[in-house]
Amino acid sequence: MWQRERLLENTEQGIWYLDGSGLTVFVNPAMCRLLGREQGEVMGHSVFEFFSGPDLVTLNVQLERRNQGHKTGYEIGLVRPDGTRLECFNNATPIHDAAGTRLGSVGMWTDLTPIKQAQRELDAALADSQARRAEY
Repeated sequence: MWQRERLLENTEQGIWYLDGSGLTVFVNPAMCRLLGREQGEVMGHSVFEFFSGPDLVTLNVQLERRNQGHKTGYEIGLVRPDGTRLECFNNATPIHDAAGTRLGSVGMWTDLTPIKQAQRELDAALADSQARRAEY
């Protein structure tokens, strides 16, 4: 058991476990870093507290898919306490007991923000290069 706990505590992937009603049952330190919060600020709180705007719509759609038993992978933004939005990828799966009763879901979260920023910079440089070429 201790090895499993050490794995969860030391992975760089954010892990977020929700019960069937969307309340937080567990978050690992990496997930706390993504959220910009301490574990006590997340545990027992509704997942909906950490999203806003179009990301709330995405979250609702994905939770419904999990309620139907689907594993899902999708991009979504987390809202940090300072109001900034962190772009992430969540690979989520429903969790069931031995009898098949749905207990909740678990997500593995990856910060996409640096990748997305690099892509935006690359796109801007490409657009600038194409504009300069068109001038010549």
